[in-house]
Amino acid sequence: MIKSCLFVGFLAFSFIHGYASGEGHRSSLSLSGSDFHRYPARMLFTPDGTFIVAYRTSSTKNESSTLQIVAFDGRTGHQIGKHSYDVPSAGPAKISNGFVISPDGQSIYYVELTGNPVALEINTSTLGIVSESTARFFDSNDFRPRVEGATNNLLFLSAESKLPGKAVHIIALEGRDLSKKTIDKQIPESAGWGKSYVLSYGGDSLWMGSGKYWLKIGLESGRVEAKMNAQNDVNRLMAFSGGLVGMTNLSSKGFLQLFDRQGHQLRTLEEPHCGFVSVRLSPDEKDGAAVCEKTGTTEWSFGKTLERKAVVFDARTMASINSIPLSKLSFKTSIGTGDESLWFPQPAVYDSEHTIWMAVPEFSGIITLHAIPLSEHAQ
Repeated sequence: MIKSCLFVGFLAFSFIHGYASGEGHRSSLSLSGSDFHRYPARMLFTPDGTFIVAYRTSSTKNESSTLQIVAFDGRTGHQIGKHSYDVPSAGPAKISNGFVISPDGQSIYYVELTGNPVALEINTSTLGIVSESTARFFDSNDFRPRVEGATNNLLFLSAESKLPGKAVHIIALEGRDLSKKTIDKQIPESAGWGKSYVLSYGGDSLWMGSGKYWLKIGLESGRVEAKMNAQNDVNRLMAFSGGLVGMTNLSSKGFLQLFDRQGHQLRTLEEPHCGFVSVRLSPDEKDGAAVCEKTGTTEWSFGKTLERKAVVFDARTMASINSIPLSKLSFKTSIGTGDESLWFPQPAVYDSEHTIWMAVPEFSGIITLHAIPLSEHAQ
């Protein structure tokens, strides 16, 4: 039976913060049949600026078997496409494990790995299904499964491994036929490699480590290919085509650290009031939106999210551009130990030369599109 809870906090609607002379503007998208308290949405921008949202709708209080995917013009908010899909029943609550797009923008992948699993490859232009699978890719020897990303031909999944001497289980599914595994590999455990990991962009190597020290391990060779010595402890890494972004969360202080593909540190963004927990880049990788949280450290507030905001930044210079308050609420589901999923408002961003468009989901089922002008920032 799925267990779920809505973390204690206050539901706050996002608003533009820090605009001079009222430059920015926003619009709201209402999604019919949405219930983000039980089935929160996943969303992304395509390279051409289309904004796509995936969310389940519920037929009863205890069941959902329909997935909705809606496409909007990311600049105007006008709906340009919608499609419904029959998917395995999710029970009273479910969080998708991933919603990603191929680098060429031709395919999007919607994935649920816990409970009754489902993986869909969808044509970005038509929203028609290209391939689907309801196979269970991981078993009881795996835990904390997740979607790593996609190439133009493959969808990468991973999970931590419980097998003796193994650390990570990597699976790659073939594009256009998600029933086929092209990679099914157990990465061995090794002293000094660390427990945290992220798959490199393209899927040919794995970064493993903790704190300031991370290693790049070749999937084929099993050898150390590069080393990272970060200036500040890295809690999480996010891989993209140009390298990596390391996130540091010190509860009331944080850093975003930019690294090249070989782990050389290039630039750092420091946030003095909160710690970074997640980051998303625009499709062209010019800009990003990072979720920054201030967490309680006193006896009465320990572990509670006291503040949450989106920090918009230039991903090339790591310069902060703007910040927008986010809801402090989080949503968690779990089927068993190691199968928990966590959702909180993670914005998606798109760079249209003179404006950054940022989409922020709300628990009310509303998605707010913010227009952030770039005229006063370096292009």
